[in-house]
Amino acid sequence: MQRTLGTIAATGKGAPDYSNTVSSAHQRAGIYLQYPQRLKMYGRSLNLGGDIEYPFVPSTPLAVGANTHLVDFETLMPLPTIVPVGYTLSMVAIGYTFSQDCQVYSYIDWGIHLECLAAVEGGIPMYENRVIGLSTSWLDPLALLPHQFDIKLYNVSGAPLFGSVAVTAVLEAVGTEPLPTTKVCRCPYCEHDQTESVHATRITCKNCGRIYIVYDFSSFTRTS
Repeated sequence: MQRTLGTIAATGKGAPDYSNTVSSAHQRAGIYLQYPQRLKMYGRSLNLGGDIEYPFVPSTPLAVGANTHLVDFETLMPLPTIVPVGYTLSMVAIGYTFSQDCQVYSYIDWGIHLECLAAVEGGIPMYENRVIGLSTSWLDPLALLPHQFDIKLYNVSGAPLFGSVAVTAVLEAVGTEPLPTTKVCRCPYCEHDQTESVHATRITCKNCGRIYIVYDFSSFTRTS
């Protein structure tokens, strides 16, 4: 036999508060781009090489005390780049894995604003998905000026550096015309620059004739 002891008035909105028993992390749930936004990715791969099954992959470590610019995955052009008038660029995620200690720095406007994106201990992979990423909009919210943008990798260890890093960013139009329908790509073999469609991924170099691969993010809208 059940007895009704009384009723309790419901207050507030949404689900019960279990905050004292549930832990959560502050990061983006994913990327969902709107019409004026475009995905950009910059990175660098320092290959081990020497595998007889992949003889065309050279060994490309970063020497002790050396540094290098990241490259645009859509063009293979090395940074720095210029964020044009009418656009903002915001970094939202970084992932990396390295064999030795190193550091990754971003520079806006030739170092007027800089940030250490990563101080890496060798052998420990990391991925960071920021709720609020470093952005040119912090300096110029209306995108009234062009801005120089660069990311560099520094080997601060006592041995050659192997591994890779990738930085995800969002380029957004602020009251301006759409982005160009072409891009200038750089051949990784002979460093010849040529203009291709933004959708091009498999490119035959018009100078040396070799084929290389770049990415196309122009149609990307959201993560799954």
